[in-house]
Amino acid sequence: MVHADFRGVYVEGISDMQKELDDMKKWDMKSFTISDYNIVSVGADTIMSTYKVVVEGTYDGKDASGTFNAGSVWKKEKGGWQAIFHTNAKEEKAAQ
Repeated sequence: MVHADFRGVYVEGISDMQKELDDMKKWDMKSFTISDYNIVSVGADTIMSTYKVVVEGTYDGKDASGTFNAGSVWKKEKGGWQAIFHTNAKEEKAAQ
């Protein structure tokens, strides 16, 4: 499901597949909800998806809860869809 050449771009840096898998072990998620999912075909075997994610949980022992705007690129290879790119940004509350 994750391509060997996967890349992720986040506030804390750029990750490859191994770093992404290692970082997953640091999560303790209480809830995870996806909404506003949208897919755009960008080729015969590639799609781009955008969506919102609401997370409640901790990462490496620190609260990481919030709403994130996310995007992923998926490539159809070897008979299945594999993630090749992902990014997300935490929504900030609007100044009042």
